[in-house]
Amino acid sequence: VGDPGKLTYKRSRRGDAEIDKVVDYVLKRSGDPYEIEDFSPYGYDERQYCSPGFNLPVPAGRVTSGGLAVARASEIANSTGERNTFSLRSQEGRIIGTVVHQWLERFTRDGISSWQNEKYTLLRQRIEVQLSNLGIPQSRLAECRDKVLDCLKKVFSSEKALWLTGNRDQGECELSLSGIVDGKMMHASIDRTFVDKNIRWIVDYKTTTPNDGESLNDFLAREADKYGPQLSAYMQLITAVDTSNVVKGALYFPVIDAWKEVS
Repeated sequence: VGDPGKLTYKRSRRGDAEIDKVVDYVLKRSGDPYEIEDFSPYGYDERQYCSPGFNLPVPAGRVTSGGLAVARASEIANSTGERNTFSLRSQEGRIIGTVVHQWLERFTRDGISSWQNEKYTLLRQRIEVQLSNLGIPQSRLAECRDKVLDCLKKVFSSEKALWLTGNRDQGECELSLSGIVDGKMMHASIDRTFVDKNIRWIVDYKTTTPNDGESLNDFLAREADKYGPQLSAYMQLITAVDTSNVVKGALYFPVIDAWKEVS
């Protein structure tokens, strides 16, 4: 089903699971155009099923469907036309960000207070396992673990984080939505959304920090410019299903406990 666009297959986290081998075999002999991507800890259902707690060999596939290009809101270029590029440093940062996201989701579901009293050693061990499972090598494990721990310590003492992860009306974490945005079929996974005082908040977590010598205001403005189109797509999608509340978007930076509302 779909238009003539090529099939794109994203491998499971294992990379050599039976389903990966079968699809690779079939596509190579199909005679049709295709693309195979390695697993990355970003996406939709596949990243949840492949997470360390489940570790199921779940891949993902996509084509252009219904005559409309299928896209991910997280892949939208910013207003300068830039897109994220791959590097070992950026990939390491993405993995750290993924682990922080997972803990923020868990804090939301369990309540921060239930984790504030968690033994430090146990928390550190769990983070190490997560990082290792996502591909951080042993030589980099301690430094990446400490970055996650430093971030979580700030979250524990943050009033903003307490508000974000609290028990909120119509609260959801990692909410998956699909719809038409600017003529394209768009898929999105929203880090955190809830209703507070008739405002539907769409919050995207970011673990980036200011560059050396960069002021906080300049950093927040730069990040708002970079991720504004992505948040705009999220807000358009949520507006289609929530017509009773004012919809607002914001970025939250747990590493520095900063908040930036995005129009």
